[in-house]
Amino acid sequence: MTCEVDLAQRQHTPVSLVVLDIDPFKTVNDTYGHSTGDAVLRALADSIIDTIRRSDIAFRYSGEEFALILSNTDKATVHLVAERIRVAASKLSCNDGTRNFGFTVSLGVSELEQGEHITDFFDRADKALYEAKKSGRNNVVPVWHLLFFHRYLSPEI
Repeated sequence: MTCEVDLAQRQHTPVSLVVLDIDPFKTVNDTYGHSTGDAVLRALADSIIDTIRRSDIAFRYSGEEFALILSNTDKATVHLVAERIRVAASKLSCNDGTRNFGFTVSLGVSELEQGEHITDFFDRADKALYEAKKSGRNNVVPVWHLLFFHRYLSPEI
């Protein structure tokens, strides 16, 4: 991730980040078992790989969370990619040996700002993910929507 961010900063090209999480994954494990939960993670990973470009980077971090680095991808495009991932995940069908079930994902997206530290870049996408979960799950929240909400619609302002 550091290399992609450094390259984008040096070349003044856009790079975007998608952080996603299975809604609520604990329920999948509790209801269908941990081995089925592992199969769900593999199915989601395969779906993500089928949806993104070969040049994009996808990795799993922290349990059921995934992060994607999309080079040469601006705000509008990252939102479209995240939405495609969300829809593809919602169409996946899993089975625990006796029951079929589906699941959804929530996604937060951000575009790197010039001069931004990698930690801040990730934290902004993670906050957008948190908002996606808080606002009902199974949706994509771009970080710039959070900025608009807090700046113009928040009661404290």
